[in-house]
Amino acid sequence: MTRTAGAPIGCQRPSRFWGLGCPKIYHEAEDTLGHAIQAAPDHHLSCENFPQHPMAHQYPDIPDHLKAFIGRQKIFFVGTAAETGRVNISPKGMDSLRVLGDNRVIWLNVTGSGNETSAHVQNNQRMTLMFAAFEGNPMILRLYGTARVVHKNDSDWNELYAWFHPMPGARQIFDLDVDLVQTSCGMGVPLFDYREERNQLGPWAENKGADGIEEYWREKNQTSLDGLPTHIIDRNT
Repeated sequence: MTRTAGAPIGCQRPSRFWGLGCPKIYHEAEDTLGHAIQAAPDHHLSCENFPQHPMAHQYPDIPDHLKAFIGRQKIFFVGTAAETGRVNISPKGMDSLRVLGDNRVIWLNVTGSGNETSAHVQNNQRMTLMFAAFEGNPMILRLYGTARVVHKNDSDWNELYAWFHPMPGARQIFDLDVDLVQTSCGMGVPLFDYREERNQLGPWAENKGADGIEEYWREKNQTSLDGLPTHIIDRNT
C-alpha cells in the first residue's frame, strides 16, 4: 500500500481531555478543533465532542497545511541536549527559518550571549523545533529530527545563507532533517497579539563590527554551560 505524503501516522489519546476512544485517523485540517470549541464551549472535551479532530496527529513529513502554518509564525522554540548535561530551550524569531522540503528545515542563528545549541548538536544531533498558535485556533506543532551545524567556513554556507535576508552577527545555520511531525491541541496556550520585531540585535552587531563580533565569540561563545566546545572560531574565521 502506498502512503499519501502528509497523511497522519496515527491518533493519540491524551487522557486529560479525551475519553478512551479515538477510533480512527482523521485527515481534516488542523483548524477544525477551534471551531468545535466555539460551538460547544461548555461540553466535556472528548472524542465525541470533536469528532473531526483528534487531539494529536503524527506525520512522517511536513504536510502543506503545516508548512503554511509555519510560514505564519513569528516565533519558534529550539530544544537540544548533549549526551550528558543541561537541556537547552531557545526562542527564535527575526524571520530566521525556512522550510526547504517535506523533511528539511533550515534556520539561521545570530550571535547571542550563549552558544548552547551549536555545542549540543555537535555532540548529539537530536533537535526539536516547536511552534504554537498564539492567535486563532489552538495548535502546537513539533518537528523532531537530527540537525547539523553549518558555519561560514563550510562549503554550503553561501548556498544556505542565500535563503535568508542578510543579518549582522550571523554565526551558524542549522540544517534539520525531520523524521517525525506532531501536532497537539494547544488549548492551554494563551492568546497573544503580535506587535512588532525588536530592533536591537541587528544594530548591536553592526556597531560591534566584524572584529568586535569575533572578540565576542572568543569571550562568550566558545563553550557551552557544561564546557562542550562549539568550534565557532575555527569554523567561522
